[in-house]
Amino acid sequence: MCKARFNRRSTLWNHKRIHSDDKPFECNVCRMTFKWKNSLKCHKEMHQRKNEITGMENDPLEKTLTYATAAKRRH
Repeated sequence: MCKARFNRRSTLWNHKRIHSDDKPFECNVCRMTFKWKNSLKCHKEMHQRKNEITGMENDPLEKTLTYATAAKRRH
């Protein structure tokens, strides 16, 4: 761990996340995880833009079924 010092506990907590593998923010569409809430927000905006372009809603089950179907085809 580095020797950075902070006056506020919350700032220290956020800084510690830089050094950890913890990713507490999860996308409810694709289950991708992020260290930072803002990163998740930007990622969700990407899903929204994709929906606007395709006119389709993102369905996590659809993605799971697609992966399962692809796996069956390989075997």
